[in-house]
Amino acid sequence: MNISTSNIKKIISYPQTFRRWLFAESLSSVEVPNSGCRPILFFLSSIIFYSVYLMVMQPEWVLSGEMVADMATFFFVNANKQSVAQILFSTTTGYMHLPQSIVAYVGNLLNLPASSIAYFYTWSTIFLTSIFVGIFCLQPFRILVKNDSLRFLAVIIILIVVDFETRSFNNFTYFTTFFVAIITALALVDHSNESPWWAWFIPIFMISKPIIFSVLPAMILVSIVSKTRFRIITCVAVLFSLAQIIQVIFSHNASPTMYGNHSKFGIIDKSYAAVEFFVRYLGGFTFGNSVSQQIHHSIWLGSLVLVLSLFIVLTKRNNAGAMILVGLSLVFFNSLLNCFLLSPIWNINSIVNFTALNIHRYTIVSFFGIVMMVVGLISAIFDKKNSNSFWSINSLGSIFFLMWFVISGWLSFAGSLKVPPFPRAGNSQWQSMASVIDSGQPVCVPIDPLGWIFSRNCRKLNTDVMWGKKYKFESVSQDGSSSHVALSLPSLMMKYKNLLSLAVMVKPHTMQTILINANAKARLEMKDGTSKYLIGSRQLSKNGNLLILTTKESIPINDIHSVTLDFDVPVDLGFIANEPGNNPAVMWMGN
Repeated sequence: MNISTSNIKKIISYPQTFRRWLFAESLSSVEVPNSGCRPILFFLSSIIFYSVYLMVMQPEWVLSGEMVADMATFFFVNANKQSVAQILFSTTTGYMHLPQSIVAYVGNLLNLPASSIAYFYTWSTIFLTSIFVGIFCLQPFRILVKNDSLRFLAVIIILIVVDFETRSFNNFTYFTTFFVAIITALALVDHSNESPWWAWFIPIFMISKPIIFSVLPAMILVSIVSKTRFRIITCVAVLFSLAQIIQVIFSHNASPTMYGNHSKFGIIDKSYAAVEFFVRYLGGFTFGNSVSQQIHHSIWLGSLVLVLSLFIVLTKRNNAGAMILVGLSLVFFNSLLNCFLLSPIWNINSIVNFTALNIHRYTIVSFFGIVMMVVGLISAIFDKKNSNSFWSINSLGSIFFLMWFVISGWLSFAGSLKVPPFPRAGNSQWQSMASVIDSGQPVCVPIDPLGWIFSRNCRKLNTDVMWGKKYKFESVSQDGSSSHVALSLPSLMMKYKNLLSLAVMVKPHTMQTILINANAKARLEMKDGTSKYLIGSRQLSKNGNLLILTTKESIPINDIHSVTLDFDVPVDLGFIANEPGNNPAVMWMGN
């Protein structure tokens, strides 16, 4: 059967015709004369706000200059390799992290000392996050949401309702999913202008966290009706995504246990779980715990949200509908990816553990989608042609958005998102050991969370102290204003040659409301009758901290007879809970 050229053009024109019908709002209706600098001011304000907000809420993170997990163990180490290709495209946790690797590479080119590099990583994370989220404030997005204040509030809410782990240097690219999503929504409705030049950052973000693939289906569909630039960007993004997917497959085949056992659940089970998680998150994230958990039927609330959203899109037929559709797409494909890639955790059996307000890096993309959907619904209802007047019907949209944020419980949730307590934080010794790191000498540097270390010609000599175990603090022998305890050498470390340092979990003996300074000394009685010492000090918080003791010269392990640890203040030491024996939990480090 021959298909004529005219028939092909007719078939291709169907999506364009449907797009013009669905978004019948004229682009001229969103033009605001004499708009002034308000979008730019809101954009800059979002960057300043995020910086100040984190300094107030999480000063331990942004002002301490300490390292967290892969910041030190992968990105800092990898940035010092000779090959640029290795620096940019090496993998950790089974996939490539191009944006973070670029930042680390720039830090290495600047030849920053170890004492500055953690600040560089952290503040690069803060500024890049606020920039790529705050872009939604700029004037091009008036086509989607006319109300500048509403867009600004959406940016602020996204920046504050994120857990500590997602904000970190290792994970900040989760935020870029929102950046890609709003550009996708813009490309869907703007048939007169090309996508902004900064949309070219999209392919770079595709070589990052696999969860960003949640926005890829929407990009592909929108590219069918979009202008040329977005279509090209989508093609490049798909190619980059395929490279990342191939890498993930290779990593999975090389280490199947990294991603858990997926064979227990079939395609039908995973698909069913994805649909149910999608609907439940629509209800739970929109209405919050106060409603969805009491009714216990978040699936019904989610169904209501879905039907209402589609009804608004089909009846209003304005540009805000693109925000709704792309937002719904994010929630669905976030659920789908979780159920297929992380089925040991996200499956039909775990649905019963569903919690409405449960934000972490695996669900944050769904939250972005909900914010886009809510902003789209409010904009579709309240946005009018003239949004230049501050006190207009458009102001009601901002008020309703704030009411939703408060009533749904997200405001109180955001206020609880601070740096987690010890042992998840409070372990890093990066600043205190920066000079040794720069010297090139063998060194082990504890970082956050507990059990992680940056090492060079050094390693942990015992494996029993690690993140994920339960620990308890107990008092030790005290002599007036000091404390002391004998330490046992674990048999496992006897196969190594030298001791370089040790670290213990310690907190004030009495609950202090302020930080206190503790000086510690480990006295090593050698078999030849001599003594050697490791020393250390740090300020202790009421929740506890990891304190490292070091020596300038390596100490032969087989020559050690006994170890006694002394503190100049009364302290409690950390012990591994529910384990036999009464030995403090000690990280022994050496080579």
